[in-house]
Amino acid sequence: MSPPFSIVFLMVIMGDRKAMSEWVTVYQAANNLEAHTIKGALEVSGIKVQLKGEALAGALGELPANAIEVTLLVRSYDI
Repeated sequence: MSPPFSIVFLMVIMGDRKAMSEWVTVYQAANNLEAHTIKGALEVSGIKVQLKGEALAGALGELPANAIEVTLLVRSYDI
């Protein structure tokens, strides 16, 4: 079963073919909810995902709004 078109589209436009074992950024989510929604969709498709920056949401109000963005990373060979 192939992943939904929107997930494939994200992987293609944001993808970067690097070394096989490297994690690469595929998306910058505006907040934790968006990040976890996309992470879930990718994981259902069999793609492992790491989130970077999700702990910064606790500092909301003390950091600039764009500082709380959550980065989604996948292995380069999953792109």
